[in-house]
Amino acid sequence: ANQKMLKDQYLVYSAKTVGETKDEFTHPGAMGSDYVVYTSQLNGGSVTGYRNGDQWYDAKGSEISDPSLLAGSSGKVNPYLTTEGYSAYLNGTPFMVDAFKNYKAQINAMPRIAFSFPISDVANFFAHYDVLTKRPGGNRFDPTDYYFLQNESSTPGLTNPGLRPEKTIDYEIGFNQILNERKNAKIGISAFYREMRDMLTQRQIVSAFPRSYITYVNQDFGTTKGMSIDFDFRRTGGSRINANYTLQFAEGSGSNAGSGANLAASGQPNLRVTQSLDYDQRHSFVLNYDYRFGADKEYKGPKMKRKSGGNDIQILKDVGFNLQFLIGSGTPYTRWSKAVAQG
Repeated sequence: ANQKMLKDQYLVYSAKTVGETKDEFTHPGAMGSDYVVYTSQLNGGSVTGYRNGDQWYDAKGSEISDPSLLAGSSGKVNPYLTTEGYSAYLNGTPFMVDAFKNYKAQINAMPRIAFSFPISDVANFFAHYDVLTKRPGGNRFDPTDYYFLQNESSTPGLTNPGLRPEKTIDYEIGFNQILNERKNAKIGISAFYREMRDMLTQRQIVSAFPRSYITYVNQDFGTTKGMSIDFDFRRTGGSRINANYTLQFAEGSGSNAGSGANLAASGQPNLRVTQSLDYDQRHSFVLNYDYRFGADKEYKGPKMKRKSGGNDIQILKDVGFNLQFLIGSGTPYTRWSKAVAQG
C-alpha cells in the first residue's frame, strides 16, 4: 500500500516516552523505554499511567483494561505531549506531519502443498495444506479525516491505511475407495480444518488523542472444522449421480468486517467473544443427478427414421438435464420479539 499511516494509532501529536522522561520522573522498572507516558495534564504534571501499543498500565505499572482510569483533572486521558506537540495542539493544528510514516511493505509466503498416493489399485490417500492471503479493503488513506477530528461531535469513523492482509490456513486429509469391479463408483471421506487470522473488524480506539474514533483493524479470527463424505457414480448409461454430506463447525469472533460495529460503538476497549459464525451450518446434504442422451454412437434417446433413408434422426441429440437437491440444517439466529403496549 503506497500511502501514509499513523505511527501510533492513539496519537496525531508527538508524545514523550519513558526513555525521554527518565530524568523527570521515577518510572516503574517494568516499563519499557518506548512506552508512552500519560500525565495529569497535556504538558506535564503527575504521571497517571503508561501505554505500550494497545496495553495500558496505571502509574504503578500494573496492567489495566480500561484506560479511562488514567483520566486527569480535566476528565480526559492525557498523553504527555512534547513541546512541539503541545504547541501544535494549542495553535489548533489538526495533526503533526511526523505523526505519520510510510506503510511497510508486507511479504506473504503462501505455500500450497498437496499429495496423494495409492494404497492399492482401488484406493488412495490424499492430503493438502494451503496458506492464502487477501489484500484488505477499506484502507484508503484520506488526510481530510484528521483535519476535523477535534471538532467531531460524535465518535468519528476513520479508514485504517495500516491494515495487514487477511490470512486463511487450510488443512485437509482424506481417503478414496472404488466400490465395484466396473470401477464406476467410489466413496471418499475427508476431514478438514480451516483457520482464519487477521480478519477485519470494526473497533473503537478508546482514549486516542485528541478523541476516540472507530476504524477497521486486523483483530477477528475464526476456525472451521468438520468432515465430508462424498459418493460419486460415474456416468453409466447416460446417468451420473453425486452425493455429498458435510458436518461442519464454524466459530470465531466475527463473521465479516461489519459484525463488530455495535461492539465498537459501545466503546469497549478490547472485547472479543467466540461464537458461531453466520455460515455455521451443522449438517448439509447435496444430491446431484445428471443425465445426458449423448450423440452419434453414444446416443441413448428416441429416434425418428428419415423418409429418404440414411441414418435415423436423433431427436434428443446432445440434450440433457440436471436435478439438484439441497438439504441442510439452519444457521445461527437470535430470536426477537417486538414489544407492543397493551391497551
